[in-house]
Amino acid sequence: MMVPPGLKNLAKDAKLTSSDKNATSSVLEKITDGDKEASDQSIIFLRKGSQWVQMDLGASAELFAILIWHAHNTAKVYHGVVVQLSDDPDFLKDVRTIFNNDQLNSSGLGVGTDREYFETFEGKLINAKGAKARYIRFYCKGSTVLNRKFKTGLFWRRLHEEHVTCVSVVPTLLEFILDADEDISPYRLDRFKGFICGAGPLLKETAMRFEDRFHFPIHHGYGLSETTCYSCFLPNDLSLTEHRHWLRDYEFPSIGVPLRHNTMTILNDKGQLLPEMSRGEICIRGGTVCAGYFKRDDANEAAFKWGWFRSGDEGFYARDQQGRPFFFISGRLKELIIRGGVNISPLEIDDALKGHPLVQFAMAVPFEHRYYGEEIAAYVVLRDGAAPPTEAEMLAHCRRLLPYSKCPKVILFGQEVPYTSTGKPKRLELKIRLASALAAYRDHQFKEA
Repeated sequence: MMVPPGLKNLAKDAKLTSSDKNATSSVLEKITDGDKEASDQSIIFLRKGSQWVQMDLGASAELFAILIWHAHNTAKVYHGVVVQLSDDPDFLKDVRTIFNNDQLNSSGLGVGTDREYFETFEGKLINAKGAKARYIRFYCKGSTVLNRKFKTGLFWRRLHEEHVTCVSVVPTLLEFILDADEDISPYRLDRFKGFICGAGPLLKETAMRFEDRFHFPIHHGYGLSETTCYSCFLPNDLSLTEHRHWLRDYEFPSIGVPLRHNTMTILNDKGQLLPEMSRGEICIRGGTVCAGYFKRDDANEAAFKWGWFRSGDEGFYARDQQGRPFFFISGRLKELIIRGGVNISPLEIDDALKGHPLVQFAMAVPFEHRYYGEEIAAYVVLRDGAAPPTEAEMLAHCRRLLPYSKCPKVILFGQEVPYTSTGKPKRLELKIRLASALAAYRDHQFKEA
């Protein structure tokens, strides 16, 4: 790095300490030894989780810039990096943050507003001109624990052993964890901040039961492969009351507000913007959206239209007091049940069915019907060890929660559920599997009791 004349490398003579007690002073000296050639002998490795290295300059000094490097052989993108200054060695008072891209606040130092960055052999240069401090703290984290296979019996223990701060799950796994009902009091989970949940429909009833049972927040989000996975999340800055409001007080749990790198809207089938609370197609554009499908001009013409990427999902939005749009997904457009010309979201019916205490899994599916074009059936998997409810009892349960037009008219019980590789139940495949059994009801004229 080229610097103006008269500047001094203050790091070379600084005393270093670390939150990782296994990192001795002799090892830490390698970080600032002035060696300009990177080698394995110039690198230290800190334990998993959020760790820091602190530099004592000996006295308060005016800082021009801070240059940091991570150990890597190729350019990598870095998140969770925080740099703080203080004249207090314990960083309890007069702390100034000059860089923070920990956008999930996984270190508990505040939600970062700086961008993630690609680091090459040139490192990351942070402008510190005008700042004065004796102590500099560098926080970093980013270890990822990959499980070969999800095992309910090992879940909480793995969080404890690996000092996990955040877990990404699909809603199906939340149901499995609830069913296991493990006592988590033996585990130390004070670092754990909560769950990221997406890739499938999260039911209000599931979200509320899970948070009430385990007292960890669910950060519900939404996105697609074409949009680099997530496009929106429930914000981290919500109070508990606000968080629960957006999860439970609408027909569906909110998928949150758009991330800063993209924008979202709701369009009708003519590409026109729809107002608040009006249902239409969720559309996305921005830096996270892919350029297109490889050699698929036909698909690109349909999916990239009106200047937006069309998700194929139906949804709506509502604004909070700050004017932020909180989005909701009400179902796949291809999965909507069209009964007598009226679009019905199957997710609302799923939610009602799963509200029954003896139901482990439930999914609404349409079937061909002479009078309404499509009518509604439900596939139900019951919990073990309980006297099973009858079809009539399940229908009566739904009738208490839903208008007759949205109620299933037929209940089929079973044990097997088709899932995708990411744990998402396959509604359309289930519809095909049940078609022959439901064909017997094609000409039946159901009447409200």
